[in-house]
Amino acid sequence: QNSEAQIKTSGTATQADLEVLSEGTAGSVFTVLSTNVATSSHSRLNVDGQADLEVASEGTAGSVFTVLSTNVATSSHSRLNVSASPSAGSTGGNAELFVYSRSQNSEAQIKTSGTATQADLEVLSEGTAGSVFTVLSTNVATSSHSRLNVSASPSTGSTGGDAELFVYSRSQDAMAQIKTSGADGQADLEVASEGTAAVSYTHLRAHETPEHLVCRLLLEKKKKTTKTFIFTS
Repeated sequence: QNSEAQIKTSGTATQADLEVLSEGTAGSVFTVLSTNVATSSHSRLNVDGQADLEVASEGTAGSVFTVLSTNVATSSHSRLNVSASPSAGSTGGNAELFVYSRSQNSEAQIKTSGTATQADLEVLSEGTAGSVFTVLSTNVATSSHSRLNVSASPSTGSTGGDAELFVYSRSQDAMAQIKTSGADGQADLEVASEGTAAVSYTHLRAHETPEHLVCRLLLEKKKKTTKTFIFTS
């Protein structure tokens, strides 16, 4: 039959504690283990209320939390879900991932080494507040730049893919602003090419094809070069 242990309190201001503590050299282990071969014999730890998992190290080796899959099957994904998804109702808490370093770099890398694979970072909102992706620097030093790099720079070879930045709005304005508020600041937009294809900056109007653009630019150029002669008798 079942083997059960329950630590429960029903008092308003009471607390139920389970502590696994060792003062010896072997440390302490808390294990939730299922050894049955049935696919339904899950090993599960349920925490109701506030669930905290802290991976802390005060030593020089730091701390590591790893979500790892070593199976060769294409379906053996390695996944970390940070989800605030109530089973009922239309409200819930935030889903937050916080990466912080007080004294050194704070880094997050999304990487794939597969030949035909793709690394994606998506900031998605289905709510009315939209979505925001911010690159922010708050230090007062003149060297504390805030920078967004979109780079296609293979470590070897002379070929590579495009570096693209795509701003699109299906129903409203698509905007890009380059602004400085500093007294001696300068706002620059540079379109530079070191290749043989030269540089192209295109201002395409709504419903305007590239062919229409060429015609419009030629007409504007013609208007600028047309001379007007006035004859008087």
